[in-house]
Amino acid sequence: MSKFFEELKRRNVIKSAIAYLVVAWVLLQVFTVLLPILEAPDWILKGLTLLLAIGLPIWIIVSWVYDITPQGIEKTTENSENEVVRHVTNKRLNAFIISGLSIAVVVMGLKISNVFEPNTDGKYSIAVMPFENVSNDAEQEYFSDGISEEIINMLAQVPGLKVMARTSSFSFKGKNQDAKSIGEQLEVSHILEGSVRRSGNKLRITAQLINILDGSQMFSVQFDRELEDVFDIQDEISANILESIKIKLLGDKKEAVFKNYTDNIEAYQLYLQGRYHVNKFTPDGFIKAIEYFDAAIALEPDYAIAYAGLTFCYTNLLDFNWLASEDSLPIAIEAAEKSLQLDDKIFESHLAVGRIQLHQEWNIKAAMASFKKALAINPNSAETHIQLGMCLSLYGQCEEAMEHSRIAESLDPLSILNIWYLSVPILVCHDHETLLANGKKLIDLEPKFFSGHMWAGAGYFGLGQYDEAIEELKLSVQLNPGTWTLGYLGFTYGFKGDTLKAREVIERIKATKGYERFANNSLALVYFSIGESETALTYMDRALENHEGQLLWTKNWIETHVPETLQNPRAIQIIERMGVIY
Repeated sequence: MSKFFEELKRRNVIKSAIAYLVVAWVLLQVFTVLLPILEAPDWILKGLTLLLAIGLPIWIIVSWVYDITPQGIEKTTENSENEVVRHVTNKRLNAFIISGLSIAVVVMGLKISNVFEPNTDGKYSIAVMPFENVSNDAEQEYFSDGISEEIINMLAQVPGLKVMARTSSFSFKGKNQDAKSIGEQLEVSHILEGSVRRSGNKLRITAQLINILDGSQMFSVQFDRELEDVFDIQDEISANILESIKIKLLGDKKEAVFKNYTDNIEAYQLYLQGRYHVNKFTPDGFIKAIEYFDAAIALEPDYAIAYAGLTFCYTNLLDFNWLASEDSLPIAIEAAEKSLQLDDKIFESHLAVGRIQLHQEWNIKAAMASFKKALAINPNSAETHIQLGMCLSLYGQCEEAMEHSRIAESLDPLSILNIWYLSVPILVCHDHETLLANGKKLIDLEPKFFSGHMWAGAGYFGLGQYDEAIEELKLSVQLNPGTWTLGYLGFTYGFKGDTLKAREVIERIKATKGYERFANNSLALVYFSIGESETALTYMDRALENHEGQLLWTKNWIETHVPETLQNPRAIQIIERMGVIY
């Protein structure tokens, strides 16, 4: 065996093989970069890889049989006179390998630094308008809305493409505004418009992509198909968009974007109906959505995204005190775990699990990991950016938290719920001016939505303008006389020094039916504000027993407004019992 290896070395077979592998690797890296730019089909790269693999054993045989000499290629012999030639060839191969490896290092460095990647950040952005329902049946509205939302979700996973969230795009529904005007308001470069006509199992779907910069129509397509072809239609529309704006997807990313979550058309329609009711964001809407998601799952037990939808419904019913904890939390947790178990390649699964980890389990570390996984799949999810921002704010990483809030706002600037949620990390990070601005923006968007006045009041409170804060918070209570809004008003009275008014608020909270289950944290904050710390800690302890979600943010509130409380052994014990994992 040793003689065989000596002969391989003498004939320069080993170094010839190394040189071949270096050249092959460099070629593959170069073609990996060039082929997408030239929009070449995927089979070219696969074919080149196969050819290079086949060529390696052939090259090894050739290097065994022949020598490369100054006179050309000659057959290898046992003649010792050729040893000088082989020595020269050996030196040349060494130099060639070193040069090849140097090129390989440079190419790898450029790839890692994304020099070859098209910089599409901010260049390509799109808003998918709600497709118009032109069917004779108004009940088909859910279907046309669903088609638009599904295309949004597909495009949202494309790297380098900014996709406006559904809420902001759909805010123009029913308004007679042209594409250019909408595009300018949403600050996007492209608008997709369309219509859906359905009659039984017959579909006619049209779609047009408009370039906002020059008003040109980049493509216009019409599909006359059967209902079961709806998935293919959505894929084709999305593919046309990406082709028009020169974004090419390869490998796993392409499979993820054009993935079907189910092939069951009936289950899919039930899921779309569920999403239609979710987007109403009302107690009745969530209850109705749950019925549709359950029906979809009954037909398609492995429908992961429907389980994620259940988690969203139940957690919101719980967060807004629209459903008791015992009737919502166990189902929300089970649905989130089932969604992730069935499919960990969709962002909705990681988002659902992350929401449970953050708001119910108080495991900030695990939640942050889940939200990062969700964003890796769908970087255009405004909600995920908000949830991650909440985690970061609790860690005290406010600069990064604020950046995620800004991204969320840019992705969904006209959504009152989006601005409501993204204001939470802003509040935790004490950016009172931005909080006040968000409150005013919400009031402009929807004067009758209580949270605009609530956040404006919180902003004024943070700036020490208690009179202005009280006026806004009183309006918030008028629009939504719940324990949340009353709690904000009560502790503002307390910090202003109006103990009488603060106590009146306490009595109003206690007059709320069932307050013992969900209002203990609000009562604790008001008692803290009037200096009754022991009573406040009693209610804080009760809030912990009931696992009230707002308690997660109370430690930050105490540190900011009544830091001396953290020296109290009772407070330390309660905080330790919370078991928040950072």
